[in-house]
Amino acid sequence: MDHRDRPRVGSRDGVRADLDHLSPRGSGTRSLISLALGGAILGVLAVVGYRVVSQASGWLQQQPDYQVAFSSIELEEPPPRWFKGGKAAFLEQVRKAAGLPRAISRLTTTPDQLLAAFREAPWVLEASRVVFDQDRIKVALRYRQPVAYVQLDRGEQRLVDAAGNVLQPEDVDPEPLDPLIRIIGTGLKPPADARTGVVWKTLSTGVLEPDRRIVAAAKTAGFLAAARKSTSKLAIESIIVSDFDRRGLFLQTDLGILVWWRSAPGSEKGTEPLASEKWVVLEEWAATRKPVPIPPLDYMAFSGKALVQVCPHEGRPHRGLSSSSPRDDGDRP
Repeated sequence: MDHRDRPRVGSRDGVRADLDHLSPRGSGTRSLISLALGGAILGVLAVVGYRVVSQASGWLQQQPDYQVAFSSIELEEPPPRWFKGGKAAFLEQVRKAAGLPRAISRLTTTPDQLLAAFREAPWVLEASRVVFDQDRIKVALRYRQPVAYVQLDRGEQRLVDAAGNVLQPEDVDPEPLDPLIRIIGTGLKPPADARTGVVWKTLSTGVLEPDRRIVAAAKTAGFLAAARKSTSKLAIESIIVSDFDRRGLFLQTDLGILVWWRSAPGSEKGTEPLASEKWVVLEEWAATRKPVPIPPLDYMAFSGKALVQVCPHEGRPHRGLSSSSPRDDGDRP
């Protein structure tokens, strides 16, 4: 009888397991599986972590300590007394124009973003800075100021600032305003775009462009509004643009006296005196001799450092006028 040991044969699964254990390919497969599982776990953790951080950040942004009501923003210069509704109405107008919420988060809103919102506001002439100071927000700005109203042919009146930009009268209380200069003339048309802060434009030869008459008159009105604060003896009521292309601008005093002003400040030509020089002459004229009404077609004109009466009539000049006085071939504007 043969007692030699027979080879031990295991199960088929056991043999495969032993072979896999000895095979490099089996080890690599397990490594790939481990890496895949690890990557999946990391991905899940990343997603969960992102959601947790986002929720925490959103929750933090909503906390009162980081929220500032837009209506509580501090303005270094408050709106003028004539602005209807005061600070509350002004800030609400800024907020709506910028599409901002009623409360803003100091964690997500930067000073530059807020500064841009104020610069785009229609009644803001200039916004220079926004400061986040602990739980407060401060804004430094300047406002557009009405300096004149344009009398249109249809009887309408529109406000303008010193740059010739349209201003909505609905936002203005006329009572606290200083008296505004009136801009008058033939053929004045309403602006094509009547939004506040948009320059007065009309169609000219089929092209939409700034109305040179309105812009020049508004600039002059802005200069006069600032200059006349220094004197109460001279009252300019109107700026006439009817003969703008040929002779420029005429001023009209409260006594109906016409003054040939010519060009807007900064646009003087040739030997024409500067606006500041003209104003000095006007003040001296008003102070040294009481302005009295003059004949209907006469007007006053600048001659050097003097203001002289011009008689455009044919024939002899009026009594009291020297033959050397400036004359004009045109009619009264």
